[in-house]
Amino acid sequence: MYVPLERAGIGLGRALLQALLARASALPGLLQIDLTVTAGNRRAQALYEHCGFTGVGLWPRAILVDGIYHDKVRMQLQLR
Repeated sequence: MYVPLERAGIGLGRALLQALLARASALPGLLQIDLTVTAGNRRAQALYEHCGFTGVGLWPRAILVDGIYHDKVRMQLQLR
């Protein structure tokens, strides 16, 4: 999920995430949701935490963008 910087702060990310979680919660066989967020992206990580996700680890050097490695924080939400 990505919200452009010029649209940040108006609740778009929260609305998207809440809609996703409502649909996911309705699936009886889905037990949890796992995601990663780029380490240092406090705004995104705070949104996920607000919606119930918890950090479960760090994936060092998870992606390479323009020659720079970025770590990813692994997060999880238990649905059942």
